[in-house]
Amino acid sequence: MRTISTLLLLTAVMAYVVPRVNSQQRETAAQERREQQHKAAPDVQSEMLQSRQALEAAKNELVHAGDEWGGHRMAAIHHVDEALAEITRAEQWAKQHKAIK
Repeated sequence: MRTISTLLLLTAVMAYVVPRVNSQQRETAAQERREQQHKAAPDVQSEMLQSRQALEAAKNELVHAGDEWGGHRMAAIHHVDEALAEITRAEQWAKQHKAIK
């Protein structure tokens, strides 16, 4: 009888402790992932600069692509200009919010 009581008590303790340990482990693992993501965050400024340069190169290619593309070349140039303007607005926002210098 004592063995059954001990077994029931042990089962009750395990049912209480194991979920808490798993929850703490998950929380610790999630925190570690967040810290690693923060450490591995790319340099946003350099990525935006590279994006601007890529768009400018694409625009240059479009400008020199010839005349007859059914108006689509001009539309593409317009879209690239809009993307460049959006990058400028993003940089202005980042400067205002002290995200970049």
